[in-house]
Amino acid sequence: MMDTAGIAAHIPHRYPMLLIDRVTAVTPGRSLVAVKAITATEPCYRRPAGAPALADFRYPPALLLESLAQAAVILATWTEPNPDVCQGRLELGASFRGVRFPARVYPGDLVEHRITLEKSLGDTSVISGVASVGGRPVLEVDQFVLAMRDVVSFLTPELQTA
Repeated sequence: MMDTAGIAAHIPHRYPMLLIDRVTAVTPGRSLVAVKAITATEPCYRRPAGAPALADFRYPPALLLESLAQAAVILATWTEPNPDVCQGRLELGASFRGVRFPARVYPGDLVEHRITLEKSLGDTSVISGVASVGGRPVLEVDQFVLAMRDVVSFLTPELQTA
């Protein structure tokens, strides 16, 4: 339904922080399914010369949470994409609640994010989601609050007139 190029045209994230590979299903204003393939070549696995090798190749939970958040932003901005953080509206993750990591993720896993829009209150969305690998939950989020704000409100006076 939407490949990496389409995602990049929808949200401002770019390599190495674009953590969604494909959107496979969407019901605008309700739900979205997106996938992220975990590979051994992810930037988080790179080690500087002379650094000790990783003992555990578990995908970092913070990046898994960021990947789910990016899927949530795609759903929240489906009808009004904004791939440029220097104009329009900025997507701000306000809070997470009820975050659980019931299983680990490793290279070779295909993570599927299932996102649900629970509430939309003006410029604020309340979203829940589950990430799974082969049907096994690896991340559960009861509530993710996403706020949309005009970029101009974050600019200094000098930049507002530029």
